[in-house]
Amino acid sequence: MKRPLFHSALLCLILARFAVAQVPDPTALRPADVVDVVVLGQPTLSGDFALDKDGGFNYPLIGRVEAGGLAPADLAKKLQNLLGAGFIRRPEVSVRVKEYRSRPVLVLGEVLRPGIYSLKGDRSVLTTLSEAGGLTGNAGHEFLVARPPEGSENVAIDQFSSMPIVPGLSDAVRMPDADSLPPGAIKGSDVFRASFRELMKGNAEQNVILEGGDIVFVPRAAQVFVTGQAARPASFKYVDGMTVQDALQLAGGISDRGSIKRLKIVRFEAGKRKEVKAELTDLLKPGDTLNVGERFF
Repeated sequence: MKRPLFHSALLCLILARFAVAQVPDPTALRPADVVDVVVLGQPTLSGDFALDKDGGFNYPLIGRVEAGGLAPADLAKKLQNLLGAGFIRRPEVSVRVKEYRSRPVLVLGEVLRPGIYSLKGDRSVLTTLSEAGGLTGNAGHEFLVARPPEGSENVAIDQFSSMPIVPGLSDAVRMPDADSLPPGAIKGSDVFRASFRELMKGNAEQNVILEGGDIVFVPRAAQVFVTGQAARPASFKYVDGMTVQDALQLAGGISDRGSIKRLKIVRFEAGKRKEVKAELTDLLKPGDTLNVGERFF
């Protein structure tokens, strides 16, 4: 009586393993990708090689090598075996991807050179932002990565490849809400948000590993406003973790007519205006107005 249950469990296990096996390797080589091959002690056999449209390349001594679909480690093993078959005794071969030209991504917003970029070998967002020239002085405190739905990489690439890259695009684009997409992203894309502050602190989870078809969007920084009896009332760039004291310092402190005991934050939440008494250590939110009241004489 227990045999059908056993068979069902076995079938589920087989299907689960099959499903895992079908997950594409994000590091697998494709046509146009560039690999850096190093053969220890053999400089003439080391160098950069670009895969042709059929996924192969010509290699010294060996001739044509088929590399499409292989991970870098698998290609290294393949070259090692081929070189060891009568050419070099016990060759030591390493392969790293120099550039995934088959996996373009779009970088928009507050970067110095917005545009389409091929992923480098580590595929990290930090490397890609560096390729785009880094951030402008108006960059916000976080960035977004939009990833197209599974199987839609080419659709996403076709869409953003036909998009005009407009300098200052973020001037006209608000920070997308939690349920909205960055400009250029296709419907159904997943959106990841990450903090520059955490990224610069070395938080590896914030250094998103990109995939072909991704869009990296750096919004313009939100503003906070200092009004009332501050020395220099104005708007200032919001920085993650900004306090009332930070904003007051940017505004030159409190004027002779102002009172540190009459600070208040004006904040809009869910479309409603809210006023709260403020302390120097209170955290500000994007769009907040800090008002410095006049002291009593």
